[in-house]
Amino acid sequence: GESVWDACFLIGARDIPLHDSLLLIALLAMTILIQAVFLGIVLKIFTERQFDDEVLERLEDWRLNIGQHIKYYDKNTLTSLTQRICQPDLYEAEMSSGTSERVKQMSEYLGNNPFLNGPMLVKVALVM
Repeated sequence: GESVWDACFLIGARDIPLHDSLLLIALLAMTILIQAVFLGIVLKIFTERQFDDEVLERLEDWRLNIGQHIKYYDKNTLTSLTQRICQPDLYEAEMSSGTSERVKQMSEYLGNNPFLNGPMLVKVALVM
């Protein structure tokens, strides 16, 4: 299939009008920018594994056996411990600081930088 990379060979050709060459230059620049953003996201987020299998198993065990246990249900806020851990801006969690730290790590995936985060990677992949 043809792409902007193939079309860039036509930039400045005699039979191609100037406005078409300028359009090809703009498309080439946009393609380079999108691929640079994609590469930046991949390098930032996916170059090292955040959680190994053991940590993931422990998190699942915590959620099933502690986070959802009736013993830790808060009758004042009507929330489980899992809800309070996953929404630290709304609730204060009285325990499970290790789990809170992992939730913070997962939030980093979502990130504050609007260009270098997981959701942006999905958008870039859809555009490409």
